[in-house]
Amino acid sequence: MSDLQAMYIFLRKSVSPDMIQFLVSTTNSVIAIPENYYPSPPNSPIDENYQSQKSIPDLYKFIEKLIIYTHVQTSTLMSTLVYLTRLRSILPPNSTGMETTRHRIFLGCLILAAKNLNDTSPMNKHWAKYTDGLLTLHDVNVLEMELIDYLGWDNLRITDKDLISNFGYFLTDIKAKL
Repeated sequence: MSDLQAMYIFLRKSVSPDMIQFLVSTTNSVIAIPENYYPSPPNSPIDENYQSQKSIPDLYKFIEKLIIYTHVQTSTLMSTLVYLTRLRSILPPNSTGMETTRHRIFLGCLILAAKNLNDTSPMNKHWAKYTDGLLTLHDVNVLEMELIDYLGWDNLRITDKDLISNFGYFLTDIKAKL
């Protein structure tokens, strides 16, 4: 069986915990987060209902919730790997981020994949809502623009070759079973 045939079989599968874990591992490999990270001062409370410390979800749970909220297809979800891999090759190896950087990177790559591969995709205000308050609409708009700036318009196209090289982990098992 060819890689292309295995890829088409893979893309028709339902999203699995193994896929989510692979996305988490790939996202974690893009940028380091220092353990001794000192957060910036909190924003001033807007009203009496303001929560002073919004807890940052585990990246796996964050991705899992995005999948549930958006009903994203495997093809779109796993295409984020292409952008994650490209971003990893662009960023300097000593780059570090803050606690939410990986969440932002993953969401930005998912937004680009959804907008690039689908005729319709959620608006940025919906993506912000899907983060359960972790990111604002402004944050989502900025991260999308920054990601496009990092990758460049010419690097937003995804080919079958890109997908096959990023899905290799999953394709090997499919090819072995058939």
